[in-house]
Amino acid sequence: MGTFRVIGGVLAYWALLACACTSTQAPQRGAIQKAQILPLAPERPRCRYEPPSAPLPALRAHTLLLEIRDGRMPVRSDLDEVPVLVQSTGSRALEVTLHRDVKSEIQARISKLAQGDGPDLTVVLDVQSMNAWSSTSKGELHAVFEVSLALPDGSTLARGRGRASRQIEGPPYDAQELDDLHRGVGLEAFDAAFNSALLGAADQALQGQADGGFKVERSGDTVSIARASQPCPWLEYSVEWHGLRYRSDRVGCERVPLAQGLSIAAQLMSRLQQVLGASFSPRSFGLNDYPELYERVARAAVRSRDWDKQRGRPRAAKSVNALVVELAADPTFSAEVAVLLAPLGLAPRVSNVEKVFVGAVHETPFAAVLQAAGLSEKDRVPYASIVWFELSAL
Repeated sequence: MGTFRVIGGVLAYWALLACACTSTQAPQRGAIQKAQILPLAPERPRCRYEPPSAPLPALRAHTLLLEIRDGRMPVRSDLDEVPVLVQSTGSRALEVTLHRDVKSEIQARISKLAQGDGPDLTVVLDVQSMNAWSSTSKGELHAVFEVSLALPDGSTLARGRGRASRQIEGPPYDAQELDDLHRGVGLEAFDAAFNSALLGAADQALQGQADGGFKVERSGDTVSIARASQPCPWLEYSVEWHGLRYRSDRVGCERVPLAQGLSIAAQLMSRLQQVLGASFSPRSFGLNDYPELYERVARAAVRSRDWDKQRGRPRAAKSVNALVVELAADPTFSAEVAVLLAPLGLAPRVSNVEKVFVGAVHETPFAAVLQAAGLSEKDRVPYASIVWFELSAL
């Protein structure tokens, strides 16, 4: 577990692209005109980069130095001089330089992370790509970075990859907003890559090992966790997409009642928080099976004017998935998930469903309950799917 001690169990997720919005000023004569940044529309406030106010986590290293490698050729000059995003490139991507302030800002930040004990580490930032393109109607700035943590002997402790992009549409940016966008995308891509590298370092210590009764594994940016003595159910978390998923669909898994499964999930989630630290910030939650929700949805469907219970489909010109999301909007339908996520300070809202099953009541796993509630065994109802929730602060 030496590698894990170097990282100190702290996996940083920095809010490097924090925006404080102030009133938008009209551009002066001769300046580049204004634009909106997706998805803020139609009248957006000016978005400016500001360092986060929260303190950064410490890292067990004597010193942290930054080395930037950029072997791309050719590279256009700084966006201040060549505003690629507001000059049509015919949809052809042009490589551009890092913003002039990115190196100093990153070095200042990582210098504060070193606790003063441990090895001297070099943070190597390799610019894989940073390009811009624009057409007459929109443009995009996209960056892909790789970050490695190098030990004094030159060996690599861990490596991670991250990306960031921003689109613009409508009238062009003014010069200050272009500058903020250029710097912010670079910092955000570094954030993602550095965070991935820290996960990789912890992964060397945790990969495939039973840790405190739990088995933690990582594939790409996805971390999965299960109880060492019971591989099902398990949780998966995507660091890049901030998606948390409860699963029990592995071949050979026995069906676990949801109450028991979510009790296990609560333990797994708590341990996952400890492993990932501030990197654990879920924005969505999915379940591959949620019979309690679908029992309620089935009852609601039969009562709904929008559902044809004889044919088993919506009456209006909408998909089964869309109607199920509407029927499941009642927050009491997903009470179990709300209880699970409450300790994180998060509230769930059904946002999407996949692969909805429709069948006669007698074909459902809760047929007796539905028939006791007055549904006919021949009524056709939605009764299963993958369910996704959007998460928001309580």
